Amino acid sequence: MNDALHVGGDAMFDEPIAPAEVRKHLDGLFEQRPWIYWCDFTACAILGWAGLFGAATFPLVPAVGAALIAAFALLRAVLFIHELTHFRRGTMPGFTTAWNLLAGIPMCLPSFMYVGVHTEHHKRNIYGTI
Repeated sequence: MNDALHVGGDAMFDEPIAPAEVRKHLDGLFEQRPWIYWCDFTACAILGWAGLFGAATFPLVPAVGAALIAAFALLRAVLFIHELTHFRRGTMPGFTTAWNLLAGIPMCLPSFMYVGVHTEHHKRNIYGTI
């Protein structure tokens, strides 16, 4: 299998680009910024649970809107489980515990059911295809 990427359409970019070269240029974009994770997750959890409360207590029409907001906010909060599995040990102290308390356990998806197992799909010798 050829690991070079081809960018077509322009004569200047017709040469293959090695994945290592691409990674070098994009490396700064993969830096974890804990404050962004904390703010994003906390906002989603608060909005989600507040929306769920509103869906249970508001009259019908606003309750439908609150339920939609809750569904999307809680989905986003739960999807942080993917980030948990890619964190290096010690980079986000307390985040896994907070995630489990605010999203994982209430949604019946504690982190131990996903973290550690998820990385298997990145291994070419297990799920690799041509």
